[in-house]
Amino acid sequence: DFFPDFIEGLKKAKEFIFIEFFIITDGKEWSAVQEVLKQKAQEGVDVKIIYDDMGCGGTISSFTPRILKKYGIECYKFHPFRPILSGVYNNRDHRKIVVIDHQMAFTGGINLADEYANEIKRFGYWKDTMVRIEGPGIDNLITVFLQNFSLASHKVAEYAKYLEYEYPWCEE
Repeated sequence: DFFPDFIEGLKKAKEFIFIEFFIITDGKEWSAVQEVLKQKAQEGVDVKIIYDDMGCGGTISSFTPRILKKYGIECYKFHPFRPILSGVYNNRDHRKIVVIDHQMAFTGGINLADEYANEIKRFGYWKDTMVRIEGPGIDNLITVFLQNFSLASHKVAEYAKYLEYEYPWCEE
């Protein structure tokens, strides 16, 4: 159920989209997401993506960040895999975070791959969970995402730009 809600949320974005996954795999789900992200970037939405390089080893093209940059999408690998030269093999980023404007966010265990949507049966029927968050709790996911984005991009993130938001008060 996550993927349709995720795609619809992406389509509604007006300001920014943050995406962080351990695994992104070429296939139906990633293609659908890319098409929406390209459109949103053309509309002026700030789109930022990070993914774990080891988690995506062999699942998407190593040229993905360069390809997406042509569309105005900032995409970086978290801890690029460098055999022998790196001591950070165990410092992987297993997070799954999606933030769409200040309207909704998702986190949980689902990666951006067809087997998680049961489009293909790689390991049998897959059952995992993503939680949708609305309200001020989104700021926590924005902060975590921007910390990792800063590490991956080697740029200082503009926290205030994304965290100075007044969430509507909700009484029940």
